[in-house]
Amino acid sequence: MEALIADIKADIEYLIKEKNSIKRKLQRLETEKDCENIDSHIKAIAGSLHSIYTGCENVLERIIHAIDGDIPLGRDYHSLLLHRAIISIENIRPQIITIETYTKLDEMCAYRHKFRNIYLYCIAPNRMLELANEGLALVDRFTDDINSFCNFLEKK
Repeated sequence: MEALIADIKADIEYLIKEKNSIKRKLQRLETEKDCENIDSHIKAIAGSLHSIYTGCENVLERIIHAIDGDIPLGRDYHSLLLHRAIISIENIRPQIITIETYTKLDEMCAYRHKFRNIYLYCIAPNRMLELANEGLALVDRFTDDINSFCNFLEKK
């Protein structure tokens, strides 16, 4: 379990770094006047949000594979993975994330799907700024949930 916890904590550190990167980009956007630079910051934030969702999903995959013994497969893999994370498995583990975190991750999963399937010039800047703030809150919420889960693992 110690190796699993160490891996999870390392992944969380990467998520926090990505969150801090978004914060810096948002601060730069507040004073930026050049349209090209604004566009570049928006695209960079879009990529960071993609990384945040992917990082959260990687943590859940790591936990579910190690504790449950398998991970969901199939076309709706992402939905199944998130669903598995909100259920507790009697005598094995509690839920990994809260329903609130699940809801935000599900929204971010939809964003990531869109991000992967559009041209970057199609990104709506105002919606991206909303998502950026939601992404910042998601990292905090996800980190709290995962730290609680790690506390369970440490007692096991």
